[in-house]
Amino acid sequence: MWLSALKDAAGAPMGVRVSWDRSAETSVQGYYIYRDTQPLSTRDPQKRINNGNLIPQGPPETPLMSFDDLFTPVVDATYYYRITAVDYEGDESPFSAQRSITIGRFDMSGFTPHAGPVGCEVRIDGSHFGTYNPLTDHIYFSGVVDDKAPSTLQPGKVEATIDPADWTDRRILVKVPRGTTFGPITLVVGGSSVDTADDFNCTSPYITSVTPDPVTSGESLSIDGSNLGSHQIENRLLLNGVPYATITDWSSTHVSATVPTGIEPGLYEVQLRVKLLTRMEDTNSAWIDIIGLPPQPQIDKVSPLYGEPGATEIAVTGHNFGQDPSIAELHFNGVTLTANDFTSYSDDEIQLVLPGAVTRTGEVQLILHAAQDVPSNKYRYTANIPGPTVPPNGVAAGFDLGRYSAVAYDSTGKLHVLFTDNTANSERCSLFMAHQESGNNFSYEAIESQYGAKYSYVAMAIDSSDNIHIAYQRQPSQFSEDKEVRYGYFDGSSWSLQTVYSASGESPGDYVDIALSEDPDTRTEIYIAWRNATTGNVQLGYWLPGATTWAVVTAFTGDLGYHLAIDTLSYPAGTFAPPKTPSAVGGGMIGFSFASYESQGDSYYVVFGYSVDLESFSSDLVDDRPFSEVKETDIEFEDVGSFPIVMWVTSNAVYCAANMEGWSVETVLSDTSSIGAGSRLKMNAGFLPRIFGHRSGSNFYYAYRDMQGWHVSNLPAGNSHVLDASGRWDMAYNTKTDDYALSFYDGTYRDAHVFIHVEGGSNSNVGLGDNFAEPGYDLTNRSVVVGSDGRPRVIFTDRDTTTGTKVLYFGKFVGGETPPPGPPFNQVNQWDFISIDSTDQDILGRATMALDGQDRFNACYLRYYQWSDMMGSHEDRCLFFSRGDINGFSTPIIVAYVGLTNTYTPRIAIGSSDEVAYIVHFSTADNELVLFRSDNGYQSSDAWAVTREAPVSEYDVAAHHNSDSAVVAYYSVESNGIVLKDYADDSTTLLPGTAGLDTGLSLMLDEDEHASIICADVSGTGALKWIHWDTGAGSYVVEDIAADASASLTTSQAGTEWGPAATYYNTSTGNHTLLLSFLNSVGDWNDLQVASTFGSSQPIRHSVDAYGISWFVTALNGGNDFAKDLVVLDVQTLD
Repeated sequence: MWLSALKDAAGAPMGVRVSWDRSAETSVQGYYIYRDTQPLSTRDPQKRINNGNLIPQGPPETPLMSFDDLFTPVVDATYYYRITAVDYEGDESPFSAQRSITIGRFDMSGFTPHAGPVGCEVRIDGSHFGTYNPLTDHIYFSGVVDDKAPSTLQPGKVEATIDPADWTDRRILVKVPRGTTFGPITLVVGGSSVDTADDFNCTSPYITSVTPDPVTSGESLSIDGSNLGSHQIENRLLLNGVPYATITDWSSTHVSATVPTGIEPGLYEVQLRVKLLTRMEDTNSAWIDIIGLPPQPQIDKVSPLYGEPGATEIAVTGHNFGQDPSIAELHFNGVTLTANDFTSYSDDEIQLVLPGAVTRTGEVQLILHAAQDVPSNKYRYTANIPGPTVPPNGVAAGFDLGRYSAVAYDSTGKLHVLFTDNTANSERCSLFMAHQESGNNFSYEAIESQYGAKYSYVAMAIDSSDNIHIAYQRQPSQFSEDKEVRYGYFDGSSWSLQTVYSASGESPGDYVDIALSEDPDTRTEIYIAWRNATTGNVQLGYWLPGATTWAVVTAFTGDLGYHLAIDTLSYPAGTFAPPKTPSAVGGGMIGFSFASYESQGDSYYVVFGYSVDLESFSSDLVDDRPFSEVKETDIEFEDVGSFPIVMWVTSNAVYCAANMEGWSVETVLSDTSSIGAGSRLKMNAGFLPRIFGHRSGSNFYYAYRDMQGWHVSNLPAGNSHVLDASGRWDMAYNTKTDDYALSFYDGTYRDAHVFIHVEGGSNSNVGLGDNFAEPGYDLTNRSVVVGSDGRPRVIFTDRDTTTGTKVLYFGKFVGGETPPPGPPFNQVNQWDFISIDSTDQDILGRATMALDGQDRFNACYLRYYQWSDMMGSHEDRCLFFSRGDINGFSTPIIVAYVGLTNTYTPRIAIGSSDEVAYIVHFSTADNELVLFRSDNGYQSSDAWAVTREAPVSEYDVAAHHNSDSAVVAYYSVESNGIVLKDYADDSTTLLPGTAGLDTGLSLMLDEDEHASIICADVSGTGALKWIHWDTGAGSYVVEDIAADASASLTTSQAGTEWGPAATYYNTSTGNHTLLLSFLNSVGDWNDLQVASTFGSSQPIRHSVDAYGISWFVTALNGGNDFAKDLVVLDVQTLD
């Protein structure tokens, strides 16, 4: 059945012409035609046209029947028609197929051709088409469509593209669109549509069905269609336009093909590419969902390295990332990023801002979520975490504590120890107090800390109310030799500090001592005496009840006051000495002991001085004999007899003298060997003298007098350390219990100690310092590493030169955090330490370490090791591995036996994944440079000989960022240059221009996986060299970055966003000067001095790491000033 609109002469619609094929059945007498404005489903007589009358059957010679249904149709209305045939019995047939027509003001008479391929031109003729309007005028071909839901192909109308120039009032030209199959063409004019009476047949290949949907990679697709031709070798399956030769079966109406493996998941356009006789032609499209596994993404580069969290724009480049960020998950140094975190995303690049919460170092890995997660390789990335708000800036370990000390008992029998911080290279020294809590347990406080200050002589006295009074000498500034005398008072809750005396150009305060005088009304007089090193005089400061300021007088003049001590004598009520000045309260005397120097005989004399009125001062010689040396003096009054007792020490004797009716001198101790200077005098409860001091080496002596004379006993200090009395010690005596204590200085550990004797009990030696002797003496160029919290960690060995004990320590900077347990040795530079390993045999050290993405510090080091087996006893030096943090390290594991005389430093690097650790070390046992690799914490490992050239003293290792492969750089004597061994491609390269660069080699890899090597040309120009890849030259080049690194036996290298930075040192001015060279933002090298020593021949060992672009942390040890300290300095550069 065909429908066409009938129009009047004006073109207005006047009905519909219905045409149909005549039925050949002889029993048919006619036809009913049904019409409605809704689809027809029942044979309702009311819907019959021709007034319900039967339309007669036409003659046999008229095969095409037609009838004009004349009525007044509504424009743009759609009318539905169906026909039934009626036989002579009156029986009516079922409905014919339904046709519809929308009445328009146009007329379509036909089209040509009726068949053709996609792209061929079709002409549609008619009238009243008008002017083309893209909003209301359209042409559709019968075909199949897919709306990308995804859904299966469905029969539908495929819209053709219309060129407005090809649309006229009576003729339209249009090209067959892809997707056309077979069926009528639909013309829409002014919103009214008419189907062509004839069908168009597309002769191009097309598909009508694709199953299954969804499909998994590797699974077979079944594709139905027409005009597909026969199987040709050029035929292809197209997925998103990409051809795949995975055809397994092909016919003109059906094709089978396999979905490629490794394809990314997602919605895909499916087509077939068909080889025709003269051309290749692609079919129409179907859309299916492929949920198979995408190809493995590969990260090649993350740029720039060493970015600033929260600020640096990062580009992750590689391939096979896909185009869909919604399925991508990027793990970046502990932070998970998804589509919303990316600033851009493509198949080969992801851009983002470096997250603020990233770890210092870690793994970058892309995971594509498909039927199964598809991970990329891992990429090792290091960010430069901002440093702590309170940076390290001085000694980390090896404080010089207690060279000057004082000790006293309070009324409860508790000890209080005052001691100084004399650390030579600390910018901020302190004055400390230790309070005995119980037994050997002490609590600590810093009484005073000041940048640039130095503290020396100290003294302490405790009054009857247990208030603590102290006196001390302070040098306020390191830039001036002026000193001052200070006083402190502790009332049980807080300290009050004030200056007693200072004068420009003077250095008062040597041998400062303090004494109290309390009258029966408990009014306290405070006396502080000292030697003024500028004038040579003895000065006295005093504070009497009711005073508002300190009074200071010169008591004695001359070259005297050496080893000064004072004591006061207070008389009982009712008995008075000669009166003091009107300002004085009560009666009494202040006594002095000291040594005076006579230049004529180059001799010292022991002097007693006194005053009863604080205006006039008298003195006399305690002993007429001159002494070539006086090491110490002390004075005590015997309160019952009211006479003074003076003790002094010479080079080989200890003397004591009392003045009852003239001075009576007794020898307490004499020795052919030298007697130490650290001796002090106290009176016991029976008013008999007690002397406690240093005899020699690590031994004390204790002397007491009774009616039979002096008794001396030796007391070991409790260790074999060297006792040093170059400062000043002190003694305390508890008259209630006969307990006594001596505060002294351990010269080996440079720590304050107190030796405690409990009457009727045991002796104990309590260390009050940091218990480090020579920390960092074998510091390496990878000893300091910044953690993910921005705080540096340091690994080093401390050695006790007197006992041979060596301890490998790991330290974390905790400044600004809650301080670690123990003394606050420095109020800014606070470190917490744990021990990793120890030995009292041979070697322990040469430690280097590297940080992984789990914030574990991986360490390797050398250690002496002894073991026994069936063959007997053996010894060797071994390479050890351990990992951990401040909470503890794993049990050290032997990596290899490397030779009993081995002193070479191992180097360590972490692979692109956290578990892979590389160590390179020269083994004297095998005479080869060996690379070790482990992925299980060296429970097991693999080893490769890098070179069997011996010896190789300069070498380093780095790991590729984008693969678990190592690069080793070493200096080859045979090849006369630096050799790179790259295990990623097993290549060996001799770097040009590196002849003679055999000192201080350190290696890193840049973001393009090329080597960055710092070394010193010690034997040549003395310059600091940088060997790096030049992209323009396409090769490695050697660049001078500092003119004088001639003393740099080692260099240390850190990375920044702008490029490398390196520490080195020179001796060009006679000093050992540690410098930092760094690249700035415009690619220029700059130098900054980190530290300097004077007149030292000891090399400076050093290690550097970076907080960011312009902040660095450096650990160092060496030179005169730093020889016994581990110093960690924070360095800021200015671009």
